[in-house]
Amino acid sequence: MKNPLRILGVVFTVLGAAFLVLGVALGAALPLEEARLVFLGTFGLLGLVFLCVGVGSLAGVARAARRKEELKAHGEAIPAEILGLEVNRSIRINGRCPRRLVCRYEEDGVAYVCRSENLMGYPTIQGNTVTVYRDPYDRRRYYVDVESVMAPTVEL
Repeated sequence: MKNPLRILGVVFTVLGAAFLVLGVALGAALPLEEARLVFLGTFGLLGLVFLCVGVGSLAGVARAARRKEELKAHGEAIPAEILGLEVNRSIRINGRCPRRLVCRYEEDGVAYVCRSENLMGYPTIQGNTVTVYRDPYDRRRYYVDVESVMAPTVEL
């Protein structure tokens, strides 16, 4: 599934650029100073806001992907026991709530519970353990490698 924030970022960036170009072009082409300011102010400002939201959304998606790859490359790989799937009721997409894989591992007598990113559909999990990549300096930064334990599923 495509990332909804990436789609939102692309749409807002394209609309923002179109409105900004339209506002500047119409503002420059009109002979009256007041009309120039109106078009430049409304279309240009609206386009600038949309463009900033879109670029910010795309930057956030890129940053999250970069963090995930950094954890997979340089993080500590820890095997964790799969506890199950939980429904994330704080989010609703097309009337359906995503699920998250819940797992836990123990270290020095302390149990740590980790949750994966949101999974849409009805994922099928293979096995009892999953790899958690953890930042060696900050235990709160981790990535649950769900792709390694998910069975191929086709939803009809």
